[in-house]
Amino acid sequence: IVCGRGLAALVRAARAGRWRVVAQKYVERPLLMRRRKFDVRQWVLVTSTAPLVAWGFSDCYARFAAAPFRLDETSLADRFAHLCNNAVQKRADVDDADAPEGLMWSAATLRTEVDAVYGDGAFEKVRRSIRDVA
Repeated sequence: IVCGRGLAALVRAARAGRWRVVAQKYVERPLLMRRRKFDVRQWVLVTSTAPLVAWGFSDCYARFAAAPFRLDETSLADRFAHLCNNAVQKRADVDDADAPEGLMWSAATLRTEVDAVYGDGAFEKVRRSIRDVA
């Protein structure tokens, strides 16, 4: 997994490593919890692709980056600040007492924390936005 600035850098890295590449838009202003990026893992069952029929499981969980988020030039290479992938984060040396335990939260904990920081009902707005993407 590589973070970089600009499509040209990605293409060079992909060609040099003979990678199969998936590129995605980086969210420059992510919603942060405890100064960290997080992603929400949601299970989905696709029962048809034409037409598309997908069923979302009602539960989810959040995975956190080990290091606080920064978007300066020197931090872009810091996988522990920009990626929430468990395979990456399990190698992090987490010495920050503010980091979520195990770098994961259940849906219930995420709801409680988001509502506490951003106001009652904030988690529901986030959940609806995630649903709208699908």
